[in-house]
Amino acid sequence: MALLPRATVVEIEPRAYASSRPEAPPGAARGRHQIVELHGLRGLALVLVVSFHLFGAGRVSGGVDVFLAVSGFLATYTLLRHAEGDGIKLSDHYSRVLARLVPPALVVLAATAALTVLLMPRARWIDVGREVVASAAFFQNQQLIASRLEYDAAAPITSPLQHFWSLSVQAQFLLLIPLVVLLIVGLCRLTPRWLGLTPRRVTAVVLAAAAVMSFVYARQLGETFQTRAYLDSFTRVWELAVGGLLATVIVGNRLPNLLRAVLAWAGLGMVASAGFLIDGAAAYPGPLAWWPVGGALLVLIGAGSQTRWGPRGLLQLRPLRRLADISYELYLWHWPLLIFYLFVLDRDAIPWPGAASLMAAALVLAWATHNLVAQPITRIRIRHGAPPILVGGVALTAIAAVTAHVWVVDTERDQKAEQAALQSLGEQHPGAGVLAKGYNGPTSFDTPFVPSPFVANLDKSPSVRSECASKARRGANVAVCDAHEPDNPTRTVILVGASHMSQWESAFLASARAQDWHLQVISKPGCRLQYVDKSGDCARWGRAVMEHLLDADPDAVIVEATDTRAVAGKPIEYVNPGQVRAWRELDAAGIAVIGLRDNPRAADDFLDCIDRHGPDATACPVSAVADQMPTAVGKPRTMFHTIDMTPWICPAKPCPLVVGNVLVYRNDHLTDSYVRTMAPMLDAELREAAPQLYTEGRTISAPADSCSPISKRSAPRPSSAGRR
Repeated sequence: MALLPRATVVEIEPRAYASSRPEAPPGAARGRHQIVELHGLRGLALVLVVSFHLFGAGRVSGGVDVFLAVSGFLATYTLLRHAEGDGIKLSDHYSRVLARLVPPALVVLAATAALTVLLMPRARWIDVGREVVASAAFFQNQQLIASRLEYDAAAPITSPLQHFWSLSVQAQFLLLIPLVVLLIVGLCRLTPRWLGLTPRRVTAVVLAAAAVMSFVYARQLGETFQTRAYLDSFTRVWELAVGGLLATVIVGNRLPNLLRAVLAWAGLGMVASAGFLIDGAAAYPGPLAWWPVGGALLVLIGAGSQTRWGPRGLLQLRPLRRLADISYELYLWHWPLLIFYLFVLDRDAIPWPGAASLMAAALVLAWATHNLVAQPITRIRIRHGAPPILVGGVALTAIAAVTAHVWVVDTERDQKAEQAALQSLGEQHPGAGVLAKGYNGPTSFDTPFVPSPFVANLDKSPSVRSECASKARRGANVAVCDAHEPDNPTRTVILVGASHMSQWESAFLASARAQDWHLQVISKPGCRLQYVDKSGDCARWGRAVMEHLLDADPDAVIVEATDTRAVAGKPIEYVNPGQVRAWRELDAAGIAVIGLRDNPRAADDFLDCIDRHGPDATACPVSAVADQMPTAVGKPRTMFHTIDMTPWICPAKPCPLVVGNVLVYRNDHLTDSYVRTMAPMLDAELREAAPQLYTEGRTISAPADSCSPISKRSAPRPSSAGRR
């Protein structure tokens, strides 16, 4: 959520408006005054936002929706007043925006970058650096979408700059809306007067159309891709537009005082109750967002009631007004403080004493930033006008963005160099080879395990890193990636499924090269080959893949046989009935289906844990699967086989994190380095399950630096030799 600082007020001209000009909004007296209810509303919403972040266990307060609506109202009202008066001056508008938003934001961004370097592992530096650039340039919400990050509750792995997404949405609107109003003013001047087109009326039509389109889009996207809908710019336009639309129609509030009071109290009740009644992270900005947005609009409509029964007295309370004064700075500071607190103490939640301490620290920092940074900049703008602010704001933003970009590039260069070294492991990193019978290599190692946490999350299969796989992330696209395509292939084998299938590509690639298979990979993150009775990208993708497989008629299709999950902290493993339906159809078409058991999973913060504690299976546990793989009821009988690689992944309990001096996991996936060391073991299992794929006399050899060739399954030998 982003908060407008106190400088954002509606300034009312001393004289009464002519009939062609808007009257003062409700709650504003003649002269230069604030809308009292709005300033107090900011303070109240702030208390809700920060309280929910600190004490609300991840629930969303609805405050972001309130402030977007208020921003739309204030910006549109001010621009229309100038358009119908002395004209809109872009330099004045943009200097006010830059003076309000940029200096406090850059202070917090600099502090966050410094704390990231001091406290967080290098693997986190690149993401934070990119988000510093995006936040400084007001496109953090799009950066989070591009990084496939979703709005989440505070946790050690949550981005310390996640909260800048809403500031970006707000800034994008504030930068765009004056251009829209200026264009409307120009068009109105070119039209005959008898058409009755005025900037106010045309702006109302434009905002109404934008609100309708945005609301429809938000509802549709929320049904299929809620995580993106929450962060997307256009899904939030309707919240800004309805506030602006209200500004176009309020030219005088002639409602009775008592009715105003009732409406304002009802609006406050809706704003205050939104976080308790609605799961905003799952519902906003869809239809349920009308609850907090509607509440804000009712406060605007009911503002200015002169009866003592109205909420003006409550919203004028000194503590609330003081909070509203520093609301923007407090919002900027509280979230990174919360994330760093959780990360340093390695906690998933913050206790009450910690929350109180963070609130106190955030208040102090907000007060200092407001008085030592924001206020002096405002005085400079008032004293020297727009040019110094425009030049200084753009220059400081550019310096911050370029500095962060250089930081990211340098870190990425180091990361890529270390990643390239993983292509040749050497005898000091045999991986799964130490578990094979007859292994006679080293059992103690003089070098660190690989990949390090700094590069482990990049240690992925070739197709995942390719441009081909990136195409499958969009919509229901089916991307068929050729991993190995010899001139005269002996067989065609296709890997199909989600990322837990494609992660095995390197091991299958070794067999494909030895046997001259045409190996293809068809993968989409989060989507398995299955029939499901619902719509959505995964369902459409699955149907399209089935059509491709039936047309291609491969010799074998490799799929995930099971799904491992952690529910309430306990591991479970099951067979998806929708997958079984797909297997049976392939089986009926004479296509062999080979199911690969899912791997045990590490936690989302696994790499951070490894960086902090080393390969300690107790400190960074992996959810081990059951001894026996579950079977599917009604599975294909004739051409369906399963392969269980668990003994080579988890040879003992708790599952070792490093085997043969190679890191096994990268969060809930396997590292490609470790998968490559399992190539001989997988080949032996595959030869036993599907001998028809093999040509006599051709065998796979283990990587030269790993272990001896294996022609059939050898029992794993879990021992201390397998651990670093």
